Amino acid sequence: MHQERHPCRRTGVVIALLFLLWSTEAPAHEPLRVEFDVAPVVACRDVTTPEFAAANPGEKLVEGAINISSLLHEGSEDDLVQFLYRIEALQDPADGREPALRIVDHLPRTELATPLAGPISVDRRDESTRSAGAGIGLAVPSETILKTDASVHASRKTDVTVRYELLPPKELLAASGTLRRERGVYFKLRPSRQTSLEGARQFVVVLRVPAGWRGDCVRVHCEAAGVKRGVVRWADRQAVCGSADFTVGLHAESDPQARDAVARAARADETLRESVARHRDCLRTRLDRPSIPVYGYVLGWLSPLTDEALVRGVIQRSAAGQGDEKWPADVRAAEEEWAASRAAMEALGDL
Repeated sequence: MHQERHPCRRTGVVIALLFLLWSTEAPAHEPLRVEFDVAPVVACRDVTTPEFAAANPGEKLVEGAINISSLLHEGSEDDLVQFLYRIEALQDPADGREPALRIVDHLPRTELATPLAGPISVDRRDESTRSAGAGIGLAVPSETILKTDASVHASRKTDVTVRYELLPPKELLAASGTLRRERGVYFKLRPSRQTSLEGARQFVVVLRVPAGWRGDCVRVHCEAAGVKRGVVRWADRQAVCGSADFTVGLHAESDPQARDAVARAARADETLRESVARHRDCLRTRLDRPSIPVYGYVLGWLSPLTDEALVRGVIQRSAAGQGDEKWPADVRAAEEEWAASRAAMEALGDL
């Protein structure tokens, strides 16, 4: 006896095949992998104008140029979609105090570009023809010899040509703007035929700081997005193919004491973040309801705390004298060095 297959089963097989095509990577496409690098210390020069000094006697303007390098280790640059950079002032983790510096200007700014060399010429031609005709005939009986017929016809042809030029369409090449009420700035770069995302780029920020400012630290976030290839074209999707975070020290130009202090603070901040990332599960258990067994591991699965929140928790507990002796030794050492480096920076003056 012939048994007909159930339509639901056939539908399930089709869905399974489509999911396989969507999720399977094409072995011919090498995955993208981008690496970033940033200088640890940047000197800032005073660019205060007389007009600004007269209007703001307790503040000054300083300019810093941060160089960020990117290297494409694997994959093709044609698959890169965009690079995103964020430069943000560090909030004090101990008391949540916002930094004194603000970003009032930055470069590069938002930029549009086109692959066309010049404007686009357009010719529009309109052709129309008008005609009119009239006829008069006189009918007489058949036995009459006389017959009269008259007609009039007129025609007019109009040909109009309009020639003009259009600006070529432009695509977004770079976008930039401020964040966190001018305590941060972002730069979004996209590839074009004339430029390459790979290589070194310079990002300039103009900071509004107190008149006695000598140094501070900022956090630089770098992220690359690219096309993740699938077996078929419609299965391609965008994915992060490289990211990195750096702490960069900014100091007043020709101030070696400030340079050494911010360099130490930048190293201490990155060391503490790396230590916290290595022991995030252990720290979740110690920082949030330590009396409940394995709570940190369950929390990490259900609602994981970010590394930023863990760093803030370690610093706040230590500042309140509640440092846990059961924390990993490298975390305790990194936190102590962070506190010492922060004290050295505060000794520089008004931050």
